[in-house]
Amino acid sequence: MSVKNTTPQELWSSQRISSLDVDYDFWNAKREVIQSFAQMSKSCIFTVDVFKG
Repeated sequence: MSVKNTTPQELWSSQRISSLDVDYDFWNAKREVIQSFAQMSKSCIFTVDVFKG
């Protein structure tokens, strides 16, 4: 059995997300709510911006 080392770029390209799909105004409006959710439990919440790295 062989294991392929998949790069993060390959994973993101398989999602077919383009920069036109990103709405930074929406993200900025929801940031405070997301931070509040993160403080309510011991769950992990994270975001990744694949366009800004």
